[in-house]
Amino acid sequence: MRLIGIIPAAGLGSRLQPLPFSKELYPAGFQTVNGNLRVSPISLHLIKSLQQAKVNHVFFVINPQKTDIPRYYLNGKELGMNFSYLYQPKQKGMVDALAQVTSWIWGDDDTLLLFGMPDTYFQPPSLFEKMIEVMKNNQDLHVVLGVFPTSSWWKLGMVRFKEQENGIGHVLDIHDKPKVKPKTKFAWGTAVWRLSFQQYLTRCQDEYKGENELVLGDVFMRAKTDGMKIGCVVGKEYEDLGTLEDLMKFMKRMSKGQKGDQ
Repeated sequence: MRLIGIIPAAGLGSRLQPLPFSKELYPAGFQTVNGNLRVSPISLHLIKSLQQAKVNHVFFVINPQKTDIPRYYLNGKELGMNFSYLYQPKQKGMVDALAQVTSWIWGDDDTLLLFGMPDTYFQPPSLFEKMIEVMKNNQDLHVVLGVFPTSSWWKLGMVRFKEQENGIGHVLDIHDKPKVKPKTKFAWGTAVWRLSFQQYLTRCQDEYKGENELVLGDVFMRAKTDGMKIGCVVGKEYEDLGTLEDLMKFMKRMSKGQKGDQ
């Protein structure tokens, strides 16, 4: 089974601008390098989670201005991984960014693609491992979402699901950034999907004629309508660090030494 990571990092980060560097490199913790304490960028949390899940190859999708990301991470060899960088020529949204990867992937439905946002923090870091195991044991599933309890329902994709006896949730619907507080308290933040879904989202983007950006949550629901099965597993914590307010709260918490489960 091939495991491939996809990290979309082509956004302009307008909620945090002006910044002297890409938001994915914003210092948000510390790491040890050759026995020395060094600053850790926020995107390293996602990369370490992919590494823990035994992902070897990661595709970053960036815009032409974000050359500092490949300058920092290089080819990934220092992390024991392989990094590739693809440009999203025009700002056409998340689904379009993900579609840039499709022509570079080969294999069959044993190939799993792991998705996360590089400006987020989630717990536990081992969640991807659990999601992969669910996909291995349930060959009829096309997508598994990592869902997390949240109070920030107005800025995330809220998920309503039915829990199954095996601990896997069956996704009923997804409402992106609702205007009214939903009945569910869970939002999706990570995902694992098969190559067939990667090809499906690419077709959706190619066929899309709307003026606004195509929303990934809507693609999940369209796939469900078309017969694909969408499951979910529950994580403990999810923080979107794309705004100054959220980033300040997170940094204050980290400075106090509050750590999540490993």
